[in-house]
Amino acid sequence: MVATVTTTTTTVTTTQLLLGLILFLLIIGLIIIYYKTLKNN
Repeated sequence: MVATVTTTTTTVTTTQLLLGLILFLLIIGLIIIYYKTLKNN
C-alpha cells in the first residue's frame, strides 16, 4: 500500500514539474518573441 502511494505521488510530482517547465519555456518564448517584434518595429 505504501509503495503504491509513493509511486503515485512521484508520478504526480514529475507531471507537475514537466507542466511547470513547459509553461516556463512558453513564457520565455513569448517574452523573446515580444522583444524581437519591439526591436523590429
